[in-house]
Amino acid sequence: MPVVPTARGGDTSESVLWRGSPSALLLIPSCARRLLVLVLLGLIAYRVGPLLSFLAEHVSGLRQPIAKHREGLETMVPWICLLLALWAVYGLVVRYLRVKSQSYVLTNQRLQIEFGILSKAADDIDLRAVKETAFHQGAFQRLIGIGTVHVMSGDQLEALAYFRMPGIHDPRSVRELIRSAAYAWSQHAMYVREA
Repeated sequence: MPVVPTARGGDTSESVLWRGSPSALLLIPSCARRLLVLVLLGLIAYRVGPLLSFLAEHVSGLRQPIAKHREGLETMVPWICLLLALWAVYGLVVRYLRVKSQSYVLTNQRLQIEFGILSKAADDIDLRAVKETAFHQGAFQRLIGIGTVHVMSGDQLEALAYFRMPGIHDPRSVRELIRSAAYAWSQHAMYVREA
């Protein structure tokens, strides 16, 4: 494990215990929903004529407007479907980039969460401030081996902060590693005096 000197005058060192990032498997439900939307939009664009006939026949309030604007609707609806399909694909690409731009580093002193697609930002959680840890796996997530790790932190001077780490492989082990590192660092910090 890499060792990084800290600002504590060299009396302790910071070592990396775990590195991770969300799994792309996290996007499977979103991909499935968007695929369904794309299929429906494709069917609407391809079968716009019969769809308009069906609506004109079965919805009495639409009979006259459809008859009046049928040619324009048959031209416009496929273009609208195409724009909506492009929007759905764009949303999926952005979500993928957002997921893949996140990374987590757990050291023996802190948990660092880095995020951002174009610009980067990071949150550090001092392990002495960790109050609670938990993990959650839905039924589908259990099947594919990922889950969400939750970390609650704070001290007397600041409000409690809540952090979510979604799409983590083996979330039970990661949660246990964070809990153990927080306990070890809090015990060590009790006996280390700043110079």
